[in-house]
Amino acid sequence: MYYNGSKAAWRRGAELTDLPNIGPVLADNLHRVEITTPEELRAFFDRAKT
Repeated sequence: MYYNGSKAAWRRGAELTDLPNIGPVLADNLHRVEITTPEELRAFFDRAKT
């Protein structure tokens, strides 16, 4: 889940729409389930793997 092989999109303060393939509609849907940052999205996927 890195953009162009770097961690730049995962930096603190980044918006969900800074990530590749996350547009405003998907970002809005994620906000509705209280996922508001890339860090929260990553934590969600980490929990889903276990």
